[in-house]
Amino acid sequence: MSFAHQPLPHGVCGPRGRLVAPSLRFVRCQQREVTPAPISRRAPRHLDTALFRLDVYAYVSQEQFVQAEPLAREAFEFNRKEQPGNWQRFRAESLLGASLAGQRKYAEAEPLLLEGYQGMLARKNLIGVPDWYHLDRAREWLVQLYQAWGKREKAADWQKK
Repeated sequence: MSFAHQPLPHGVCGPRGRLVAPSLRFVRCQQREVTPAPISRRAPRHLDTALFRLDVYAYVSQEQFVQAEPLAREAFEFNRKEQPGNWQRFRAESLLGASLAGQRKYAEAEPLLLEGYQGMLARKNLIGVPDWYHLDRAREWLVQLYQAWGKREKAADWQKK
């Protein structure tokens, strides 16, 4: 079961492989795939953590779950401390859960994926429409978790939502 079958959201890569969002300048696009920048080129920790989340999303999308985990953990811990009620904290939690589920650490991934999805759902009115796909991805990761874990009834329940 692949936790990475969905491509990055449309519009992330602009013409000539450049990113549309200038705040994400540390990541480059190649043939419609995002390649995480080397750690030495990443923004300092105190800056916006969007870079880390995009790196994590890129690693998860490319099924590089081991590489995604430490970055996802760092983004989640930062958001949990700095903006505990913000929907992006729950997005980071969901990304951490996906990176763990991809490594078959299902018991550790389940509560993170559940809380991440439920936290984003409770704050959906605070999420911009272009970012609603994060909620859909979190639900898809829950379906994939339960399918990979052999819990078909739970997977079917989440697929209906």
